[in-house]
Amino acid sequence: DEHGNVVQYISIQADITETKIRALDFHQKMQAISRSNAIIELDRSGTIVDINDNYLNLLGFSRQEIVGTPYRTLTRKENTFGKLMQTIHEQGMQNGVYHRYDKTGNRHSMKLMDYPVLNINGEIEKIIEFGVDVSNEKRLEKEAERRQRELNSYLQGVNNTIASIEFTMQGVYVQANEIFLKVMGYTHHDLQDTSFGVLMGEEQNTIMMWENLRLGRFFSGEFRMRNKLGKELWLTGTFNPITVDEHPEKIIMLAQFTTQEKEKVNDLAGTVNALKLTLPVLEFNADLTCKSANDMALKIFNLSRLALRSRRITDFMAPHYHDMWEASREEILNNVSTTLQLPLITGSYIIHYEASICVCKNIEGGISKVIVILIKEVAERIPFLAAV
Repeated sequence: DEHGNVVQYISIQADITETKIRALDFHQKMQAISRSNAIIELDRSGTIVDINDNYLNLLGFSRQEIVGTPYRTLTRKENTFGKLMQTIHEQGMQNGVYHRYDKTGNRHSMKLMDYPVLNINGEIEKIIEFGVDVSNEKRLEKEAERRQRELNSYLQGVNNTIASIEFTMQGVYVQANEIFLKVMGYTHHDLQDTSFGVLMGEEQNTIMMWENLRLGRFFSGEFRMRNKLGKELWLTGTFNPITVDEHPEKIIMLAQFTTQEKEKVNDLAGTVNALKLTLPVLEFNADLTCKSANDMALKIFNLSRLALRSRRITDFMAPHYHDMWEASREEILNNVSTTLQLPLITGSYIIHYEASICVCKNIEGGISKVIVILIKEVAERIPFLAAV
C-alpha cells in the first residue's frame, strides 16, 4: 500500500513441461552419441577444452594430459585447425577420414565430423568433433587393394602366356585375348555375337559339357576347336564358370594350344602301331616282369596274355645264359637303347634273335618300362649274349 506494507502476493507461472521433456530427450541423445563416438570440444583458438572417455581410451591419454593442449597434439600438424576453420566457414562443417595420433605415436585412421556451435550473435563459440576409429577398415581396404594389384599382375601374366576366351552363360562370345585370336585366325569383330558352336561344333559331348558349365561345374582336359579356315586345333586347359554371390555369371576358358604336340603323339602312336604289326614286341615293367606283348610275340612263345603277365624277362631266355644277362643288365638298363643277340626259348628250341632293348624313363629319371623288339632270327648259334 501507500505505507509500504505487503497487502497481497502475485504468482506468475509458465508450463515448462514440454521444454523439460525436450531437454531430457536431447540429453539422452547426446549420451547415446557419446557412448558410440569419440568426442572432443575445441575453443575458437584450437585449444582442447573437453574430451570424452572414448577418445581418451582410443588415444591412451588421461584427461589432465590432453585438456588445455592445442589441437596439433592429436594431428601432429601445425596448420590443421586453421584448415578446419576455413572449411567450416566455407561449407558449414567438415567431415572425412583423417589421421590422429595416440600417446605412443601410433597413427589412427578416423572418420570425423566437425560441427560449429554458435552463440546468440551467430558467432562460432566452439567446435565439436565426433569421430569413429576406422583403422581396421582402412587396413582391410589397403590389403584388398594390394591383393587386387597382385591378382591383376597374375592375370596379366596369364594373359601373356596362355589363350583365354570369355563367354556368357548362354555360350555367346564376349571377348578373347590376343593369343587366342592370333592362333585361331579371328578378330574380335569376327566373333561378336557368335555361339560356342562356331568354334567347338555341336557334337553331343560338347553340348553336355556346356550344360554342366551352366550349372556351375568346371571342365578340365583336352578339347578341340576349328580355326577360321576350318582346321582342327587341339587345346588343353579348363572352362571355369565365374560365380558372383553363388550364381554363375560368365564362363572363361584358359588353355594352351597343343596341336603340334597332339600331332607328334599321333605320329608316334602310328609309328608304334606300325612297328607292332611288323615285328614281335614285348613290354616289361621296371622290375622286368612282363607287362604286355603283341600278337606276333605271343605266337612265337606260344603263350596267352594271362600266362604272359607272370613271367620275367629271364623266363624267355635259355637258362645257361642267365648269369651273362645278370652281368650285363645294369649296363643295358643305363642306356636308352641297346642292340643284342638273345638266345630265347621257343617251345623246345633255343632261337637266337637280334633284339633291340629300349629303356623308357619317367620325368624323375626312373625306369617306367623296358621294350624288347625282336628284329630277326640269327642263323648262327652264339653261346653268349653278344653286342652287335
